[in-house]
Amino acid sequence: MFPVTKVEENPIDFKKAQAAFANGEVGCVILAGGMGTRLGFDGPKGCLQVPSYKKTLFEILLDKAEKMPVAVMVSPQNHQKIKDALKGKDCELFLQEERPFLDSDKKEVSRMSGPDGNGGAFKVMHDAGIFKDWEQKGVRYVVVIPIDNPKAAPRNLLQVETLIQSGAELVVTAVEAGKEMGILVCNEKQLHVMEYSEEPVDGQYAYSGMFACTIDFAFSSAARTSQLPWHLAKKVINQKEIWKQERFIFDLFPLAKSYRIIFQPRNECFAPIKYKEDII
Repeated sequence: MFPVTKVEENPIDFKKAQAAFANGEVGCVILAGGMGTRLGFDGPKGCLQVPSYKKTLFEILLDKAEKMPVAVMVSPQNHQKIKDALKGKDCELFLQEERPFLDSDKKEVSRMSGPDGNGGAFKVMHDAGIFKDWEQKGVRYVVVIPIDNPKAAPRNLLQVETLIQSGAELVVTAVEAGKEMGILVCNEKQLHVMEYSEEPVDGQYAYSGMFACTIDFAFSSAARTSQLPWHLAKKVINQKEIWKQERFIFDLFPLAKSYRIIFQPRNECFAPIKYKEDII
């Protein structure tokens, strides 16, 4: 594998994307399964108030996604709190699955489990009938964004215009590489993301956590979720080290028959809130 060294030139205009949004052809998926543990926040990360916006992360992103079909991925741990927080909001919630924790010998720990990562998002949406409902409403494209980035754009004209103009199945937004970020790499015409905590790779372009795809790609990749690898993350619970099993949605990228990578400056689209010092 080798780091990506070239990204797509920006489209000349956004007429096709603007028409797609106006016609209700673009749905938005917000990945919001996490709690605000690293932030020292007692609750779902999406309920965090961002001082500079005077809104919660949910309010920021849902306001941007007004009049779009929106589905929000939640976890068993934060489902009820998010349901209460979003009461009256025009969006659907879908529940990610859980996976048993592993001990130091990588054996399952009885009666201990946690959310299985965002890799199963499309599968759960499919099983919940959301994709079928969206297709009936005329949705053709899907924009995926993480809850922790207030600069993320549900109405990402650049992503959707590139998707339409190129005829690709997948468009991924890249930003300048930085600390604790996965690097975009290619291998035999497939796009991969190398997780920074597992296999550090030097590269110019990092995965922003934002992408767009055709609803056909989302639908077909849902059936192939079982092919995705499990990633292990070390956690300490009750003073014991355990391993959390997760699948990541970016591991679907190699399944795309065609893809494009676009670049956007960090100051335009990327300001993730992962630690206390990120809250501004």
